[in-house]
Amino acid sequence: MFTRAGLLALVCLADLSTAAVAAVPKLSGTYTLTQNSTCPIIATTTQNATGELTSITAPVYGDASGLIGTLTFTPAAGTPDAGTVTGTGYSYETGGLLQLPGGSLQPEGLPLSISSTYTNTATTLTLAGGVSTTYAIYGLVKDGIAQSVSFIGPSLWPKGSATQVTCVGTGTLIRN
Repeated sequence: MFTRAGLLALVCLADLSTAAVAAVPKLSGTYTLTQNSTCPIIATTTQNATGELTSITAPVYGDASGLIGTLTFTPAAGTPDAGTVTGTGYSYETGGLLQLPGGSLQPEGLPLSISSTYTNTATTLTLAGGVSTTYAIYGLVKDGIAQSVSFIGPSLWPKGSATQVTCVGTGTLIRN
């Protein structure tokens, strides 16, 4: 036989266990994307006997970029935390953070397109089968669908280069 205090404790424990096992928010529909990335400079310097800088060699000049666009998430049937993502947008890159004497930075705007897979957990968003995993914080969730997501994480740059650096990107997705 349960006492009133025992039942109350059981109800409280049941309530705590359901709160601890919150569902992973689903990404579904079209979201507006804004993202910024910064990549470090890799440089070797030489100095003369008085400590004056005499040369800089930089195989990686660093980069800062911004991206805007739309992404459409389509969850896989029966798997609300994985599916496909497609989208279009525009990227603007500085072409380098370090400008050497006689050189020039060539900022450029680039149209982009994405077609990939994604997975998400309560704390991460992963695109392209694990190529880019970011930490994620979800905003309002309506009917199990995240209305916004903020994310931060690393990526390698320049792609395919023998000398790559780890960049840091931050962004936000807002459901349309």
